[in-house]
Amino acid sequence: MESETLINQGLKIPRDYIERMEVPPFGHTYDDWRVIEELTCVSEGQMQRMCTYCGMAEYEAIPCTGHTYGSWSISREAGSASMGEHQAVCTVCGAVITAPYYPNGSLYRGMGQNDAVKIMQQKLIDMSFLNNSADGVFGNNTEAAVRAFQAACGLEQTGIAFPQTMDMLEEKYEVFLTEQEQKKLQSGTSFCILYPGELDGTHIAYCDTHYPLYEQENMLLQDKEVQEVDSSVYRELSELWQKETEKLYDEWAESTTEDRKADVEKAKASFMEYAKVQRSIWELEYPSDPEIVEWKVLGLWEDYCIRLCSHMANLVFLNTGGDL
Repeated sequence: MESETLINQGLKIPRDYIERMEVPPFGHTYDDWRVIEELTCVSEGQMQRMCTYCGMAEYEAIPCTGHTYGSWSISREAGSASMGEHQAVCTVCGAVITAPYYPNGSLYRGMGQNDAVKIMQQKLIDMSFLNNSADGVFGNNTEAAVRAFQAACGLEQTGIAFPQTMDMLEEKYEVFLTEQEQKKLQSGTSFCILYPGELDGTHIAYCDTHYPLYEQENMLLQDKEVQEVDSSVYRELSELWQKETEKLYDEWAESTTEDRKADVEKAKASFMEYAKVQRSIWELEYPSDPEIVEWKVLGLWEDYCIRLCSHMANLVFLNTGGDL
């Protein structure tokens, strides 16, 4: 039987004459990447490219990098006892982020260890608000101590050492140091002592005689804060300081040599006259406010008495060879 044939251009070709051959794939040929989904600050984008022969598509993600914020700008100013708020704007998408910020000089829980916290802790320890060591770490105990101090001073109990709290701490600590030095030097002190203070000018250690007058005056100042004080009260106190001044001059005159007694009496008379003239000047300056006049006269006599008492201590020191 005649085999089956193929007809090609009029020729008869036997079917079994055809040779078959496998052609290997030559791979895709892609065009350039193009963005099909835009990248944003909070979501990734996507790119695509196509094979130019078969149309096969390939995809690749564009990784998200997050917002790129500019510098912070203040949207609400911080106060001396309150947080402020600042904001930053993303330079890519315009998104706004806001965050609270502490006013300069504030100390707060969680901040890094530093000397400012350590100094504050020591003051709180000295004044019995903190029962711990001063290690410079603002932790829970320090925050509780700050709250206790704020409560004692009538401040809002935030536990944050805002500038208002720090200023109050400085003020109270200065008073505390003065009182401590006064107590330390008070016992058995025969003369008032003037010595340089660490926080301000001159501090005074009152002698046994003058300390009661000082306490009486302090009580008067406290009363003045809640009610009006009559000028006669100031006059009575200034007269007490005047008597103490005269007494010191008399003791000085008795203890000095004969040739110096006249000089001491002259000095006494000169100051008495000066005090009288100064009172007249203040009365002319404040004709309708006798309280101010008497208050100034009180300050004059107290200051001079303390300085004279301190001077007497120096005289005794020299006359006894340095033994008080």
